[in-house]
Order: sequence, then structure tokens, then C-alpha cells
Amino acid sequence: MYQYEAKIERVIDGDTVVAMVDLGFGIHKRETFRLLGIDAQEMRTTEGVDAKIHLDHLLAATHGVVRLDSHKDKRDKYGRYLAVLRTGDNVASINETMVEDGYATVYDGGKRQ
Repeated sequence: MYQYEAKIERVIDGDTVVAMVDLGFGIHKRETFRLLGIDAQEMRTTEGVDAKIHLDHLLAATHGVVRLDSHKDKRDKYGRYLAVLRTGDNVASINETMVEDGYATVYDGGKRQ
């Protein structure tokens, strides 16, 4: 697993973000990430819009700066890297918070739980 500091630039929906990742040595890369292990409703639903708003709210509390845990070889079917977003204290998982707050469900590669 790789850990990076990242600045969230945009929340696409309740389980997808665009982030500028600090790779070190002054190198930054913009990438789209799918939040690992969760699934939020699609944006065409009221619940999906609410999930996006909630994720925006959670990230606002971090000023958009998070620790991003990712595996270089883990991507979803759309080519997005899978990642866990963590708050500045490096303890709280934003992915888990989305589930705990009722805005996402646990997702196991094709099955909602």
C-alpha cells in the first residue's frame, strides 16, 4: 500500500473524487479515485446527490487535504485507482464514515452488503 498527501479538487459523486496527489520530490499528479470498499447511490437519485453533498462536507472539514492510501495495481473497471481517504489525523477513514453516516454501503467488488 502507498500513502500520499492529496488535495481533493472535486467530488464527482458519493464515492468518486479527483485529487492532486503529492508524489514527493515536488512531483504532483491529478488522478480520479474511487473510494475503496464503499458504494454510494448514483447521482441521478436524491440519495446520490445527498451522498455527494455529505462527502463534500466531510472533505471541507479537512480543507480538502487528506492522506490517500492506495495500491498501484488496484483499479476499478473504469480504470480509476481505488483508495481510502483519511483525515489529517491519519486515523479516521472517510470511506468508513460515509457508511456509518448512512450515505454509502459496504461494497465487495460487485456485491453490496
